Amino acid sequence: MEISEVARVQAHLATAESMLAARTTESFEPLQRLTRRLLREELSAYRARGCFPKNREHPGERTPHFIDADGTRCAMAHLMEIGGAEALVAEIAATNNNAYVAELAADARFLAWLDAAGLSVEEAATIQPSYTCLPPQDCLCQGNGEGVVTWEGTILARDAGQWRQDARVDVVHGETGAVTAGDVVEVHVVLEAGQRVLGTATTGGTARVEVVARIEADDRLGDRCLRDRDGMYSPGALGPITPAQAANLLVSPEGTCKAELAKLDPCWAVDTCESGSDEARCSGARADGGAPSASAEGVQAPAEGAEAPDAGCSTTAGAPVTSSAVLLAILGALAARRRRRVRA
Repeated sequence: MEISEVARVQAHLATAESMLAARTTESFEPLQRLTRRLLREELSAYRARGCFPKNREHPGERTPHFIDADGTRCAMAHLMEIGGAEALVAEIAATNNNAYVAELAADARFLAWLDAAGLSVEEAATIQPSYTCLPPQDCLCQGNGEGVVTWEGTILARDAGQWRQDARVDVVHGETGAVTAGDVVEVHVVLEAGQRVLGTATTGGTARVEVVARIEADDRLGDRCLRDRDGMYSPGALGPITPAQAANLLVSPEGTCKAELAKLDPCWAVDTCESGSDEARCSGARADGGAPSASAEGVQAPAEGAEAPDAGCSTTAGAPVTSSAVLLAILGALAARRRRRVRA
């Protein structure tokens, strides 16, 4: 795997880690919280190792790959295996190796494991690499201009196993016609019910309604761009932007949009699909072009001497998946890893 591809996947996983860390877990059972924390730490270690699947079956395409021909696990497969779901991972790899998380969510066993691990479907979809790359400015400056209106809304529900949800349009910016406040529209994302979102709708020609990004609790856009069903990700080095700022940019011509974004933060002008450190290049851009509107945590460098992952004790097929079973599997895997280090 090329260095640029490794860096891209690591940036993706760093975004997923940030999302996991930001979620409130007060309503979780103690075992769920502990299991979730251990899985977050394991995801961080997995990211640092920088060893990701190579999808040789679909050259030129970016698709999920649960286990590649070399036996390398994707992030979700790794977490599930260390959490005792080896049999389910093997079954997915054998029958639907390129499945998206939204498809896996139709399987009650997968949902049961996520619940026991203290993870949501949205978080699992975030962990799964999108296998595509989009310069961050394209999230707000792609295919805009005349005939586009923006809207803010709330996710209502999701069809199990589908990249399809209903969203309520709460506010429309600019001309109405494509959508109206109070409309319920179908969007192709995987988000929790109640999540606020910013979206666009086209008027004239072929009508299209899509979600662009999440709106966070502090009324800023999340760093995840959702213009595509895979999910596009901007690295944490980019400064946040408000829904009002984004709404204006989404209806502006592409050239104007990118110039205005660069004024908000020079890092928006950096092509993060190129090789190299996004954090370092963004720091350089800011040094040349001014201070950012806000800062965020960047991608950590791989740790030296990191070991390959281990699977834990398997939860037996047909047995109920509980937080204690997943936790015991994780602890067993970590203990086995420590024993090997001592022997070495």
